[in-house]
Order: sequence, then structure tokens, then C-alpha cells
Amino acid sequence: MSKKKRVGVKKKSVHKSGKVYIKATSNNTIMTLVSNETKQVIAWCSPGVVNIKGSRKSTPYAAQTAANKLSEKMHEFGMVEVDIVLVGLGSGRDSAMKAIQGNGFRINSVEDRTSFPHNGCKLPRRPRV
Repeated sequence: MSKKKRVGVKKKSVHKSGKVYIKATSNNTIMTLVSNETKQVIAWCSPGVVNIKGSRKSTPYAAQTAANKLSEKMHEFGMVEVDIVLVGLGSGRDSAMKAIQGNGFRINSVEDRTSFPHNGCKLPRRPRV
């Protein structure tokens, strides 16, 4: 005879501080929330999660809406302060950062980790018109 499986309610853990990685590409903006205590991904959000599809995902409004959704999750975890890490040169990076700040979180630091080539690979040729 097999033992009965215990079914319990999962507790929401409390994280006071964390890092928000904002990856802004030319087509999308993806935000990832990482806890400072456990160094694990807690939540993530992108414009596709809030039903913005297609070319509208690359707009600043889409990034702002996704950042507001991520802020709701951050409030559920009891987060107070965040560090922001920006990656990429997309149009949604500033609006996402302002949306997180506007939702009442204290921003400790803003770091830009956008990589750029120091004359690396040769660029593809321009199309002739």
C-alpha cells in the first residue's frame, strides 16, 4: 500500500531586497527579479505576459506595463529596495526603470552592462537601393 501524499499550501517567502535585470532589445523588453539573499530568480515579466503581442512589444508603453506587473509581484514578496541592471539599447529600458521607481521602490544603484564591440566582427554590407 502506498502512503498518502501530503498536499500543503506553499508559503510566500519574504525578500527585502533584490536585483531587477532589464534586458531591452529592439523587439522586446524582458525583466527578471533576483533575490539578494538566495541569488535565485523569484519572478520575471515581459510585454507578452500582459497580452501585448507583435511589434507593440518593442514600445516604451509595453515595457512600462510589464514593469507594473513585475512591481505587483515585488509587493507580494515584501520587497522594499532594488538594484537595477540594464542590458541592451532597446526603447523600453528607461520607461521600465521609471515604472519601478514610480511604484514606491527605493533604487539603490543603476548599472549598465550593455556590451559593445571594440572593433570586433565585420558588419554585414548595406543593401543597395
